[in-house]
Amino acid sequence: MILSPSQDVALYSEERRLTFAELVDEMQGFVGTLRLKCPLERPLIALRVDNSVNAIVACLACWQNGFPFVLLDQSAQWQDLIEQYQVNLVCLATADSVTFTAYSQRTHCLNPDLRMLLSTSGTTGRAKLVMLSDNNLTSNARSIAEYLQITPQERGLLSLPLAYSYGFSIVSSHLLAGASVILADPNLMGKALWRAANTFKASSFAGVPFSYQFLLRVGLARGLPGTIKTLTQAGGKLAATEVAKIAMYAKEHALSFYVMYGQTEASPRIAYLEPEDVVEHASSIGNAIPGGELWLEDELGVTLTEDMQSGELVYRGPNVMLGYASEVDDLAKSSGTNVLHTGDLAYQKDGRYYITGRLKRMIKLNGKRFSLDDLQSQLSSRLDCAELVCTGEDDALCVTVGDKAYVKRAKSILADYGVSPALVRVNVVSPIPMTANGKFDLVAVQELVDAN
Repeated sequence: MILSPSQDVALYSEERRLTFAELVDEMQGFVGTLRLKCPLERPLIALRVDNSVNAIVACLACWQNGFPFVLLDQSAQWQDLIEQYQVNLVCLATADSVTFTAYSQRTHCLNPDLRMLLSTSGTTGRAKLVMLSDNNLTSNARSIAEYLQITPQERGLLSLPLAYSYGFSIVSSHLLAGASVILADPNLMGKALWRAANTFKASSFAGVPFSYQFLLRVGLARGLPGTIKTLTQAGGKLAATEVAKIAMYAKEHALSFYVMYGQTEASPRIAYLEPEDVVEHASSIGNAIPGGELWLEDELGVTLTEDMQSGELVYRGPNVMLGYASEVDDLAKSSGTNVLHTGDLAYQKDGRYYITGRLKRMIKLNGKRFSLDDLQSQLSSRLDCAELVCTGEDDALCVTVGDKAYVKRAKSILADYGVSPALVRVNVVSPIPMTANGKFDLVAVQELVDAN
């Protein structure tokens, strides 16, 4: 991504603000320092970042200058990854400072198009990484800027971690459009984020399901600054009842609310629902982003064309990853395709797509197949309970809730779907474990279930 060195403000933070010209200068300075620290022509770098100006300078400098980098949160357990991929240089870029530590001296054979590497799980022990190219990142940023209608006058609030693909896309889509990004600690329950949003007049807010569940609890009017004009939601499925509440609020306050769907493997955006459709079609993901294409396939790979036929959602677009890396030699490879089998089950109705669950999140109860994600969505909606997770295996469904008041009703509702209460175990865990990306931590939930 090439930035125009204009005098418009690119980054706002409480510590300082940078114009696009100053941002370009700092990126050049970062590269100069990196060259002094590592003599290799094209080193493999691990970037450990927060949501600061220094962090964005480091990411953009590596991207623009062709240095492949693994993007990590500060708290990530990165030591195993260093050894696994024989990383040459670790850079810690935070609001306080930028430091470099040299590790492997290996000269890597790297795919010439490779730019960014992201973990799919949020962990780095024996990490499986998604390999993204400049074209992947740039095309997706351009597409997002197009359908969100981002103009140079916009000021996007970085309300998610930069090391998360959704957070990174906020930065790339806004800067590519010549708009500004507002930086602060993304903790929704802290004061810094909202202080920055109000001080610098944020025009958009981006959130995962947890973000909006939090705002619904405190009150959208109370939580969101009055300058906000655009709301976006991705990073997991928000219950249709909650989507409808936000959509009605947006309609009443003349805001644009976009429900979006994506995966890290697609840089990360795949589909979006137009704001005018959200109230009536709250459970839909809409259709493909500009430049992309969606369709459904059955278990034999046959394309499904009729409404209400359930199959795997498949996507084609220039933002589809180069491939996965599980070891250092994989970094030279490319999948050679721009098609992504998402692993999500979906159906189509009236030109819109609806996700029903994951292919791998399927169990059989009394010989009948059920989607854990679908059961979880139905239960959450009917109970009006955001803290609810379904896990389990064949003939053993586990429902984890945050409040014991839902235990009896959960079993009763499941009986309506043909699930025998004898096959259901309801556990109360509060709070339900979450990942750093704001999703339920299914592994941690299952461990708690097993321990009980």
